[in-house]
Formats: sequence, structure tokens, C-alpha cells
Amino acid sequence: SFTDEEVSAFVVKARIAEGIADPLQRCLKYPDPPDSHWSPAAVDAYCHYRFQSVISFAEVQDLIRSGHAADLDRRLADALQAQLTQPYSRGLVHRIFWEDFYDGSFDTRQTLDAWKRASPDSAFALAASGVAYVAMAHKARGGALIRDTPDSNLDSMDRLLQQADTDLQRAIQL
Repeated sequence: SFTDEEVSAFVVKARIAEGIADPLQRCLKYPDPPDSHWSPAAVDAYCHYRFQSVISFAEVQDLIRSGHAADLDRRLADALQAQLTQPYSRGLVHRIFWEDFYDGSFDTRQTLDAWKRASPDSAFALAASGVAYVAMAHKARGGALIRDTPDSNLDSMDRLLQQADTDLQRAIQL
């Protein structure tokens, strides 16, 4: 349903955008495909959300392992403040938690346990731990129908969710 001219014009503009090194600027300059008309406000919001600076799990590990858990707490506090006050930072803490802590892996668990030991009164450490326990519970439960799920999986899920609840309730208190 597109004309050859529409496709050609899109490809030319897309190639120009692909030549932009900065990912945010590239995203902002990318053309609408034919018959797709995103509002400039929607494109702006999407690009800024997609390319906002997010602390990586490797950075989290490095800070904790090097004895700088307080710096990690400060960076997350800064991210929360930005989320509350800067339009382009909406959802920033959620995105950090989702990208860094919601994989249900043993490596994540070890790092979060070390963070909790280093910063026992950190609401961020406890919240991240709770989120990770939820991911682990999801993994333990598995994707089968309940009738096809072993009781041991459900027991593991319940135990992990109890640990998640403990950490999340403590994070709320703090």
C-alpha cells in the first residue's frame, strides 16, 4: 500500500539517520515509515526513555565488590530524584531494577546479598533483593499448567515469595 516514492524517501531519510553516531539523536531523527504518523511528542518521549542513562549490573557489582555500596545507594537516590522531578526520567528506577535485578539468576542473588550485608538499612538494596526473589519465584514455578507443576516447584516458589515479601516490607518501612 506504499508507493515507490514513499519507500524511497523513507530509505533515504533512514540512511541519513543511521549515520548519526549518538543513539538518542539517531532515534529522534529517524523518519516515520510510510503511513505511520507518530506525534513528535510520542517520538520524543520514546527516544528519551529508551536511551536514558541506566546503571548497569556490571557497575552495580563493581561498586559492591569494591566496598562502595553507599555510592550505589546514592546513585539510585539520584535516579529516584530524577524520576520524580525530570520529565525524561520517568520510570528510571523501575527500568534499572527491571534490567539489573529481574533475571532470577544466582549471580544476581549473590550480588544482592552482598549489597544487603554492606548496606543493611538500604531501602534500595532490600527492594532490589525483593524484586530478584520475585523473579526467582517465577523461574521456580515454571510455565506449565498448575496441574503439571511439581509440588516441589510450588514449594520453592512460595518460599522465595516469602523472602521477597520480607525484603519488600522492610524496604517500605525504611
